[in-house]
Amino acid sequence: MDDRLTRRCVLLFVSFMLLFYGAMIFLPDWAGPVSNAGSILGDALSMAIMAAGLRRWPESRRLAWKLFLAGIAVYMVGDMVWVYEEEVLGLEVESPSIPDFFYLSSTLVCFFALLRYIHDEKTIDIATAGFDILISIVASAGLLYNYVMLPVSSFKEMGFWQAAVMMAYPVADCVYLLGMFSLIFGMGRRRARNGRNFLLGAGLFVMFLADQTYLVKSITEYVSGGLLDPVWSMSFGLIALASLRVPDWEEMAEEDTEAAPWLEYLRMLLPYLLTVLILLLVGMEYGLIGSPFFVGALLLMMLLSVRQVVVLIGNRKLLSVISENERELHKKNLELQKLNHHFMTESETDFLTKLLNRRAIVQAFERLKPIGNEPETLGLLLVDVDYFKKVNDTFGHQKGDEALVGVAESIRHTIRGDDLGGRFGGDEFLVLLPGANGDAVERVAERLRAAAAKNETLAEMKVTLSIGGASWSVGIDDYRPNKLMRHADEALYVAKEKGRNCFVMYREGLEDEI
Repeated sequence: MDDRLTRRCVLLFVSFMLLFYGAMIFLPDWAGPVSNAGSILGDALSMAIMAAGLRRWPESRRLAWKLFLAGIAVYMVGDMVWVYEEEVLGLEVESPSIPDFFYLSSTLVCFFALLRYIHDEKTIDIATAGFDILISIVASAGLLYNYVMLPVSSFKEMGFWQAAVMMAYPVADCVYLLGMFSLIFGMGRRRARNGRNFLLGAGLFVMFLADQTYLVKSITEYVSGGLLDPVWSMSFGLIALASLRVPDWEEMAEEDTEAAPWLEYLRMLLPYLLTVLILLLVGMEYGLIGSPFFVGALLLMMLLSVRQVVVLIGNRKLLSVISENERELHKKNLELQKLNHHFMTESETDFLTKLLNRRAIVQAFERLKPIGNEPETLGLLLVDVDYFKKVNDTFGHQKGDEALVGVAESIRHTIRGDDLGGRFGGDEFLVLLPGANGDAVERVAERLRAAAAKNETLAEMKVTLSIGGASWSVGIDDYRPNKLMRHADEALYVAKEKGRNCFVMYREGLEDEI
């Protein structure tokens, strides 16, 4: 991960927030316009940071961040409509309003982004988390209605839609936080402490505080143009900064992904604790605490909750055993795959030069077969070490082997990623050049001869190369590798007859020129 980009984005965002809060404090007469401008510019800055972070994630993990980016964009549209109505039209924007439509739409999009993020993290079953969140939403909505909305309605006249819109924000914030808690409850010990999830959780928590503060303040006064307005942009900025924290995928694959037991138990208990809490509050509200029937119902609910948790703990232990067995099996499978890959590599690699062996070259010809009758171009080089027997007789067989290794190194340094080099037998090498016409084959051959001339081992023994080249463009019906090999072999023969240490390209009537 590029920490410099992260540091720059953090510095930019912090500077931006300090600048606008400073402007509102020291320019109180301009607090309203500055606050509105700060909200829109803060949204735009958050989108820019999110866009930079988005490019750092693999395509398979980008959807959650794309949804967060869309949520911020929709929220910015709401801010722009708010500013237009307030600054241009001179209206007081009361709920429900057009900006509320964009704000709540943004909330919905961001909630789906959070669900997708939980899914991508693979820390907890999404269905289980969904049910836990749903139970908690119902409980939270009941508590908010009874202890927030009813007191609000006693201070402020409001219709059904106004009450519904005002209540939607705190309920949505509870959904955010419960979703984040579900994510954390399912995390491994190390992943739960990483900066990305901390920033994401901090952003959602700041949004929760801003919405609750706005709800309380709006009971008695019209709220706009104050220090509270840019806080929503701050929450989006923290979420955007989280997108920059791209994990090290290799470390993630090896890290401890098992959640801490107390987190798992807390996740199990939370919906039941909320249910018992609702019953207690209802009993207190209607004076039922002393009723034997109510006490019995409360005890029954608590016993059912305890029993369910005991069952869940037992299931968790069973799943832990199964998970451990799966990890062991996965580990053994990986070892077998590595061993199998090793054997396959050994069976296809020349033991001395580490290039392809003759068997692998034959298989390569088969893989390069054209799919249909549409002509496909293939180039071929046959490389022979000049007077190799003399090299062995003069310097010894060990030096001869070093010469072969030097030729192999020269081939590896010359060919492209799609080309294939192999040792065809003895002192003869072969290079397959997919898509190479005659001119391309000649250029590769000359580069190979130049690389061999620069090789210290070959230069020490004055080793030179004779190279024969061939190229064709044929469809599947005319694809006969032996024919292409014969053409390259004829060109190599001519190169040797011409005195060796040269390259010859095959053409019709080549042998007649000798």
